[in-house]
Amino acid sequence: MRIDAITLGSTDLQLNYTDHGVGILKLILHLIFEPFFTAKLSSGGCRLGFYIVYNLVTRILGGTIQGLSRG
Repeated sequence: MRIDAITLGSTDLQLNYTDHGVGILKLILHLIFEPFFTAKLSSGGCRLGFYIVYNLVTRILGGTIQGLSRG
């Protein structure tokens, strides 16, 4: 896992998070910020992680967020 921070002017910051997982298929990328979305039904969890992060970034911090796919 890696987190990089880049300053964009005096008031903006860009955070880049990278891990070494298998990635997210481009086919389902548009769904990852939906609550309860999963591509792995049998793996447990509440499926709210990306949804919570999305809302923190966009609603609380006033930023933007995007996911990148593995192809």
